[in-house]
Amino acid sequence: MSARILLVDDHAAVRRGLRSLLSSHPDLEIVGEAEDGFEAVEKAKTLRPDLVLMDIAMPRMDGLQAATILAQEVPESKIIIISQNDPRVTRRQAEQVNAAAYIPKSELYAGLIPALAKVLGFGTAASGAQNTQSPAWLVGGGEMGQLIRQHDWSKTPLGPIEGWAPCLQTAVNLIVSSQHPMWVGWGPDITFLYNDAYIDVLSQSKHPWALGRAAAEVWSEIWDICGPLTDKVFQDGEASFVDEVRLFMNRGSWLEETYYSFSYSPIRVTAGSVEGLFCPSTDVTHRVINARRLRTLSELSAGALMQKTTEAACAAAAAILAKNVDDIPFAALYLLDSDNTAKERHPGSSLSKRLKVCHWARRSRAFVTRCCCRYSPALRIALSEF
Repeated sequence: MSARILLVDDHAAVRRGLRSLLSSHPDLEIVGEAEDGFEAVEKAKTLRPDLVLMDIAMPRMDGLQAATILAQEVPESKIIIISQNDPRVTRRQAEQVNAAAYIPKSELYAGLIPALAKVLGFGTAASGAQNTQSPAWLVGGGEMGQLIRQHDWSKTPLGPIEGWAPCLQTAVNLIVSSQHPMWVGWGPDITFLYNDAYIDVLSQSKHPWALGRAAAEVWSEIWDICGPLTDKVFQDGEASFVDEVRLFMNRGSWLEETYYSFSYSPIRVTAGSVEGLFCPSTDVTHRVINARRLRTLSELSAGALMQKTTEAACAAAAAILAKNVDDIPFAALYLLDSDNTAKERHPGSSLSKRLKVCHWARRSRAFVTRCCCRYSPALRIALSEF
């Protein structure tokens, strides 16, 4: 009989990742999910799960409070605490609420299954059988090597792992043995396989859910850019390279501006036809964004500070800031009076007209830039985030 598990975390991406990880194990059954401690208590009373995977920091009622209540009202349900808080503090807190185990979220995907097996006492024989059936060609590979060995590939277009083509075996061994972020796509669906270093590219919102899925599904939000590049590989057999391309990646509940340099190369089988795609990638986000921001600061120094009047200095600053709406979507300039009181220029002034460019550009973003100047050529620029 399968062990019945209740997932409790206020982040849907984490719950989705846990569900994806646990669903491949026949000894485990997910009977429900909860977004906070209060909901967890109510569902546990109704579902009577064998085990509750419980986060700590959640709205309405935290996981520690919920665990205390469950110990009294649903004592048959064991609890494993999962958290990204300080491990030393959290381990002590887990002991205080009599949790069966504690797993840091940073170690979740490597340590969860062994912890469940220990707490619930399942899978010893099955694990031994699984290990004897693991393919001899796939050795090591860290967390992803283990997940690839455990995955039920018979339910994917690739079929059982024992029947994979030698070229695919070589490609998988290559990426799981590398410390550089890499992924391989195979077959007409471009079935997605990746290594440990690529987990940070996907983020926890897509790992390990992405394993074995179509690449177009994994990267649906950027497929308008990646799709034509994959077509070039599979249809024309040509490699491609893009440098510092801007990608808005889905991080669960929000899109993150990122920049990557990566290449797509064809993987050919013995007959010469293209059956797969190999992609190493490099995250250059910090380099690109830092250069963009430094460029704005340099322009401010070279332009605004060289003006002869306060009016000209402020107008130049507003024009420069308006050019970088990605980092400064909203800006307001203030002059300091003699009593250090900041006052915005009155409507109708030439500066006010310049400001409209900044006020209305990307006003839905959360960033605000305040620019304060006293007398030309002295211009004080204070950048802050609201």
